[in-house]
Amino acid sequence: MKGITVSFSEAVRMELGLEAVKEYPSECCGILLGVVDDQGNTKVTKVIPMKNNLMKDSDRKHYIIDPIKLYETERDYKETDREVIGFYHSHPDALAIPSVEDEEGMIPEMIYLITEVRNGKDTGLRGYIRGLDRDSLQELEITT
Repeated sequence: MKGITVSFSEAVRMELGLEAVKEYPSECCGILLGVVDDQGNTKVTKVIPMKNNLMKDSDRKHYIIDPIKLYETERDYKETDREVIGFYHSHPDALAIPSVEDEEGMIPEMIYLITEVRNGKDTGLRGYIRGLDRDSLQELEITT
């Protein structure tokens, strides 16, 4: 897989960080809408926060997006210039790198953004994509 760039506005970046901080110490999660060009470069144009269906005091370090909500989002944006291009979540008090569970759940060719939150503060954002072979995982170049 060649280098892939994901870009978004400062407003989208701010929204990702604010939601991660708001849900701290639990993981936030949501859907990324946007467009992909012929070279595979991706522009995130909208963030859709989702309820974390695993939001329990005993399990704050995981997330599940309701598949019905995902289906409804895909349906609602089907006739627009945007499509579901990936997902995001936060890592409270942990590095913004995919956990083993994150990697196992990644859908090939979808963008995954992870916001690192330390002590209730947004401390960074990283992005990843898994190849069709499911063996390759690539960190994305992020631009605003």
